[in-house]
Amino acid sequence: MKDKEKPEEQTSQNIHPAQPGIPTDSFIRWQIVRDTIQHPINLTALVVCVISTLFLLLLSPVFGVKWEAFAVSLISGIIAAGSYLYRYYKEYPIRSREIMENLKQEMKQSNESELKRLYENLRAGFFSLASAKG
Repeated sequence: MKDKEKPEEQTSQNIHPAQPGIPTDSFIRWQIVRDTIQHPINLTALVVCVISTLFLLLLSPVFGVKWEAFAVSLISGIIAAGSYLYRYYKEYPIRSREIMENLKQEMKQSNESELKRLYENLRAGFFSLASAKG
């Protein structure tokens, strides 16, 4: 399973304008795209595709293995694209729910800590009032 990462800090660009505190669809989509690309299978196939394409363009005229490099580049490109699409559409609903649950949990903890801080301030204020009156 993938490590639980904290969502990126929200800015005014990625918070839903009608519902403050709720991220936009594009924010969630971007996080899922980033997570999908960073998956080891996708990265491996993408690196193989890039290296074989560079070999095809730069070194195949010297060594004369043009078709082999083209085949490796094509196959790894297809694997990278297929793996990306499969993982993106498979993980999108699950990952978007995880992001929303994490966000709700963080908002709940933030609200609780804010209430606790206000409680402590009020308690300290009432305590100082009571001790000032004697």
